[in-house]
Amino acid sequence: MLKCFVQPFTYWQIKKILKFEYWIDLERVYHYKGNRYGNPNRYILLHEDGTLAFPQEVTLDNLREYLTQQGYTTDYE
Repeated sequence: MLKCFVQPFTYWQIKKILKFEYWIDLERVYHYKGNRYGNPNRYILLHEDGTLAFPQEVTLDNLREYLTQQGYTTDYE
């Protein structure tokens, strides 16, 4: 998907959609010596019981693309 068509979801909008639509929590991953300049923040997706919902770490850009493909817009309530 072209970047110009991806909805500009904020962190809080993504967190809200995942919580209410998929019952998934978004948790930031901290790496040793991580968070250097230029590295995007990575997140893991957890079910409410603490098990992994997705086996790989994702970025907010990955989630923005996915939610746009699923038809969500930035005016999600």
